[in-house]
Amino acid sequence: MLNALANHGMLPRDGHNISPKQYVSALKEVGCDVAFCSTFPAIALAFVPSRKNAAGEIVFGLDDLRKHGGTEHDASLTRNDFDLSPIHDNWSLNRTLYTQLRSFANPATGRLDVTSMAKARKTRQADSKARNPNADFGPRQWTLAHGEAAQLLNFFGHQHGFEVPVKVVDALFLEERLPLAEGWEPSKIPIGFDQSAATSAAIAAKEALV
Repeated sequence: MLNALANHGMLPRDGHNISPKQYVSALKEVGCDVAFCSTFPAIALAFVPSRKNAAGEIVFGLDDLRKHGGTEHDASLTRNDFDLSPIHDNWSLNRTLYTQLRSFANPATGRLDVTSMAKARKTRQADSKARNPNADFGPRQWTLAHGEAAQLLNFFGHQHGFEVPVKVVDALFLEERLPLAEGWEPSKIPIGFDQSAATSAAIAAKEALV
């Protein structure tokens, strides 16, 4: 999603020197509640490299978010585990993983829903554990990963009962753009802590059953 925001100019197009204020402003554009989205850069700055710009503001870049063990984590739904790439490429879209994620869409609706995300998370966690002897997926990574899965449904599925049409997912992941042409628009009711927690919990609960 962050690449899409940069491609639309909501974040610096080069992905560099992003201030927390810019980060929050960009997330507001996709329907994020200000108090909730203010936690995103705060968490990022606790774990990734940062610096000060000419105005003295603390800034970071999208490339800083790649730092393994920061906000980046193993068992991503669409990216390689850090140690499963010869060059530690944990940022490029892995088409095989993306196709796997897409395959979990509900065949009756053509959408990713809570069950889809639960299956995807369970599958990726098992795969990472089986193939990566250095897999790092503790409680913090678990929370981040399930939060990310929840936000995909929350921000981009709110028009369909928090289910995301695959054409919307394709726009985000394959073309790295906001799915405006597909009919998506930001939620008029900002997505905040309560909705995020509810969706994340629903995914975790379903994960135990699939």
